[in-house]
Amino acid sequence: MKNLIPLLSLLQSNAFVSGEVLAEKLSVTRATISTWIKQLEQYGLVVNSVRGRGYRLVESLALLDRSRVIQFLGEGVAQQLKVVDIVAESESTNRNAMEAVYQSEDWKLFVSEYQHAGRGRRGKTWISPLGANLLFSLGHKTIWKPDVLYMASILTGLAIAEVIGEITSKPVKIKWPNDIYVEDRKLAGVLCELLGNPQDEALLVIGIGLNVLSCPEATDIASIKINDLVDDRADRDKLLAQLVTSVINTINVANEFGIKDIQQKYAAYDYLHEKSVKVIQGPNVYSGVAQGIDNSGQLLVAMDNEETRAFNGGEVSVRW
Repeated sequence: MKNLIPLLSLLQSNAFVSGEVLAEKLSVTRATISTWIKQLEQYGLVVNSVRGRGYRLVESLALLDRSRVIQFLGEGVAQQLKVVDIVAESESTNRNAMEAVYQSEDWKLFVSEYQHAGRGRRGKTWISPLGANLLFSLGHKTIWKPDVLYMASILTGLAIAEVIGEITSKPVKIKWPNDIYVEDRKLAGVLCELLGNPQDEALLVIGIGLNVLSCPEATDIASIKINDLVDDRADRDKLLAQLVTSVINTINVANEFGIKDIQQKYAAYDYLHEKSVKVIQGPNVYSGVAQGIDNSGQLLVAMDNEETRAFNGGEVSVRW
């Protein structure tokens, strides 16, 4: 990847650049340029190649700028972040966050333009084109209130929904427990992991994947991206900073002062409310109507037999 970054800086979407010029500026052969172009395509980028004219990106690409991200962070948040790590590629930002070394009360941010093994719920792989979306993880080590850990995905969802609602002026919904929906299509997903004993200091890692310039291909879930919802091309640096600020502030407040009125707050964003759902739990399938969450963040379902059951997010899959 490190060889491709200088090439990307020379390629544009509004003008062709000849292979000869690229080779000269990068001090390599034209055959090497051709090989690198093929590698860019393997990362999900679309490159126009025209004999006699050269190469150009079908869509312009601006990689994340660490200094701009820090500049846009909310007041006090930059001081809390002990690490702001933005790399071109990695296996998984959650893995990077889990393997880092933390002191008590540390917040650390890990961002990647491309992931080889990004993970969604239930072990599914989540692949995004290079430089198109936001793939990042926040790690925080502290002594946690148990209810904050139980509802980490929901708290993160609320933090994301607030930012997306502000910048798009669209109704944003949370599909329990960890997906963000706009106009009945998935915009983002959250994956939370815990390392350590919750009764002592433990590390909470919050992984977020957000569609900004592109949507996943070959998926059975209808998706939407930020650029479908705003008039101008999204500024990924600013959006990343807004999301990081919102998540850190939301988690900090919840862990210091407790979770208040969480059921009422969640109700305003509840995508499944009063929808007929099937809850798949191992070999068992339960049918009913979604009725929001309880004060532990579990999904409440009014079953067909009129019993109301609570389901934990780590054990179920919800479809409607």
